[in-house]
Amino acid sequence: MPRPTLLIGFGAYGLDALQRLLHQSALRGVLRWQETQSGGVASAQRHLRDLALLALPDPFERSAVGTAVGGAGAPQFLTDLYRQIKAPAADQRTEPGAAAALVRRIADALVAQTSFDRRDPVGLDLIVLARPGVPDAIPHLDILLQHCLESLADSSFFKVAVQGAANLNCILILDFDDYWQGAGAPAAVATARSLRAALRNSMQGWERRRSERQAGVERCYLVDGRTAVGYRPPHVRLDEAVLFLELLLFEGLRTTRQALYQQASLAQPVTATFGIRLLEESTLVRSREAAATFGRRWLDALIGDQEQCPDRQARRVRETLAPLRWEAIERRIDDGRLEDLFDVRAEQLVSALTAVPEPQTADWPERVQEVFARERQALGQALDRAGWEIVTAIKEAHLKDLDQRVVDAVDADLHDDRAPASLTLVRAALDEVRRGLADGADRGRLPVAQSTDPLQRLGVLHRQYRAQLDEWLTSQGRALQWFWPLFALVLALGLAALSVRLVYEINPPGRDWLDALVQALRTMNHPLSWTLVWFVLLWAVLALRVQPLITGRIARAQRFYSSAQRGRFHDHLRDLVDPLRESLLARVRRNLRASLTNEVQKTLTRIGERLAERGREMVWLRRQLAEFLRLSSQPAMAVRHWVRGAAGLETIMAVRPLERICYPQDDLPRPFAGWSEHYCDAFLDPLRFIDILSKRYADAEEEEQARRTAADDWPQRRRELIDFIDDSKLAPACRFLQDTGVAQERRWCIAAPRWRAIPGMVDELNNRLGIIDEDIVPAADRSRVYLLVLQTGVAAVNLERGEGWAGF
Repeated sequence: MPRPTLLIGFGAYGLDALQRLLHQSALRGVLRWQETQSGGVASAQRHLRDLALLALPDPFERSAVGTAVGGAGAPQFLTDLYRQIKAPAADQRTEPGAAAALVRRIADALVAQTSFDRRDPVGLDLIVLARPGVPDAIPHLDILLQHCLESLADSSFFKVAVQGAANLNCILILDFDDYWQGAGAPAAVATARSLRAALRNSMQGWERRRSERQAGVERCYLVDGRTAVGYRPPHVRLDEAVLFLELLLFEGLRTTRQALYQQASLAQPVTATFGIRLLEESTLVRSREAAATFGRRWLDALIGDQEQCPDRQARRVRETLAPLRWEAIERRIDDGRLEDLFDVRAEQLVSALTAVPEPQTADWPERVQEVFARERQALGQALDRAGWEIVTAIKEAHLKDLDQRVVDAVDADLHDDRAPASLTLVRAALDEVRRGLADGADRGRLPVAQSTDPLQRLGVLHRQYRAQLDEWLTSQGRALQWFWPLFALVLALGLAALSVRLVYEINPPGRDWLDALVQALRTMNHPLSWTLVWFVLLWAVLALRVQPLITGRIARAQRFYSSAQRGRFHDHLRDLVDPLRESLLARVRRNLRASLTNEVQKTLTRIGERLAERGREMVWLRRQLAEFLRLSSQPAMAVRHWVRGAAGLETIMAVRPLERICYPQDDLPRPFAGWSEHYCDAFLDPLRFIDILSKRYADAEEEEQARRTAADDWPQRRRELIDFIDDSKLAPACRFLQDTGVAQERRWCIAAPRWRAIPGMVDELNNRLGIIDEDIVPAADRSRVYLLVLQTGVAAVNLERGEGWAGF
């Protein structure tokens, strides 16, 4: 099982090494990940398993690295990967004590998780990479490491030895441009001499701590620009150091080749150097290239390459959305219930208005206005309640669980068993319904023409009525009911004089009762008496016979305005119903549409936004796959050599025919799984996406390799191996002569079993490099062959030479 490892990159060189390691490992897919349960985007939440990386600034560099671990100019997927490299915050102290506390927190978290998973004691390898540029950088690094190791040694995780090895182990890799510089500019020579002195003191200090059984550096590997094969530029040395890290971390040598990690005894010196070369069959990388190539084409089909996949359609989405279209909503709203309710309540309103008494009074229009406002409000409230009941019924019947139903329809179309719909088709179906609802809503917002004061004309009509009423009272004699007594009196006075004269002129007729009547008339024949008699008679006649005729005529004129069936007031009040019908019903229907369409629009907008976000993520992922393909084209390097695998790219890509890219395949994942969430992990982690797709290609290449006979494969592999050995120029990365303290030099070949099975391989390695059979070690990676030379036992005193020594 892998041993937890904390890599510390010191300064710009250390950061470059950490990024290069992640870069190379990502291309091969050998990183192991630990998923977290904290929610959010899984690609952002997961972290490396058994491995932690930390970048610390070098205060002696001209441009301190600080916490700039973003990988400027790198593709986004590498930038995200580089976030696995932790660094102190910009405002955090970076002196040794504070840095040691940070290292302790990272190491405890790493080992605690590992210990929890494995349920047994674990150790920790602390590997530090640095390029000291000035002599003071070495003692600073010593102090930093001492603080870190003392802090870690105090942890309960590292107090018990495991498997015969120290639980806490430290490896230091130092890079120099010209360690043994003895000629050139005086300042450069002086700096080189001071660096050697500082390194000698450093190694002596660490060896002293080890002899006292304190935590210290177990191995200090030196890498120099000047070697037996000539000068090597910084990028070559960096690549060799990174390749050495890949060997230590991923090839499973921790238990079988402990000499790479620590000394066999306390008596051995700390200082060592290595030389490493790699022969890699591009099987693993090419399977990931095939996955990325297929992934780009697959994403095109998923997004909406309709020409490539013409028979796809979003059938279920359209069926689910059919009841939600504008026309369907309009049909459900216009069901007649609102019209019937309005007719009943409108009759009540007109009756209440016409029942307002005393229209002849001046405040009658104001009282009608109050009744109208009250009744109109009641009518509006009744319509609103009916509208709410209609909306509730429609929502219950057609919009219940709408969100889930649309999500299920989208999911069914995107993952159809026969011809999955593309993202573009699904979005087009949603957008079509959304546009229809928006256009219908715009039409429904057209203003309803209505008077600002619907009773304004009533006031004008009432003023006309009152003016004519006054005219009727003066010109048509309604006031004569109070004039009749005077008229009767005047007429009675005239008739009284005439009556007196007529009575005096009457001769008795000679009959008793007539004579008596004449005698009685003569007895009362006085003007006053006749005036009283005629006044009563005339007043009665005028009041009882003439006045009703005049009053009836005036009443008929009033009924022209105030009749409850055909009066002008009634007609005007009934005319208010139609504009009221238009305004109130339009408002209620508009509210119904708004409530229903808003509910639908909210659901479709949310789902549409999720799908649009998935589209943006897929376009982003496609760009990242293109960047991956660009980076995976392996350039020639001094320490890395590539050979073609058994199968070509076209051969392994044939396992997933591109002509079937539009249709489901058993080994492909559900691409839109979790699409309705805020983030979709399927499209946010390019490396995981490639890991999933590449497995089948890697298996196909292995199957192709297994089908090849030994006679077909071994001659070619043997030639490739011989060429690699001859071209490798395997040499230690730093020069130490045997007479200056190199106690031992060993050479190993770490190779996959199928490389070792090549006839004559052991003889070639022995004859050309002196590697014997027992030093051929199985590699965990089936496509790799490492050549490694290791020099150990360099005494600290031999790290510094006398003043007169001028180099090799």
